[in-house]
Amino acid sequence: MKAKTHSKKEALAEQLNQQTMTDIKNSAIVLSLFANLFIFTTWLVLEATEEFNSDVIAYLQG
Repeated sequence: MKAKTHSKKEALAEQLNQQTMTDIKNSAIVLSLFANLFIFTTWLVLEATEEFNSDVIAYLQG
């Protein structure tokens, strides 16, 4: 009887461990997506700023 209870506890701990690992993987994926979005947004702002600066310089020169 005691061995059965112990195995139930082990099974529950294993299930909880698997769920925790799944949650960690999902969190890592979401974090990666946000990081990529930040990098893309930064790149887009830098490109737009560069284009804007080129237009301003061209306007001021000519």
